[in-house]
Amino acid sequence: MTTREKFDELKMRDINAKSDIEREKLHIELEKLADEYPEDFEKAVIESARKTLSDIKELKIKKQIYQVSVV
Repeated sequence: MTTREKFDELKMRDINAKSDIEREKLHIELEKLADEYPEDFEKAVIESARKTLSDIKELKIKKQIYQVSVV
């Protein structure tokens, strides 16, 4: 499993975590991953942020199109 894949898995587990204890454990795993593979981890975080920004822009455009079509 690549660092990116592991990061994505941990990120999704964090998003879906049901308790603070579970989140704390996941954050420890993320810290270990960052310590073991700092460059790959940095790339994974940057790619994830870019994907999030892209998704936000797409949703914003969809909302604007919807608002124009309703009028």
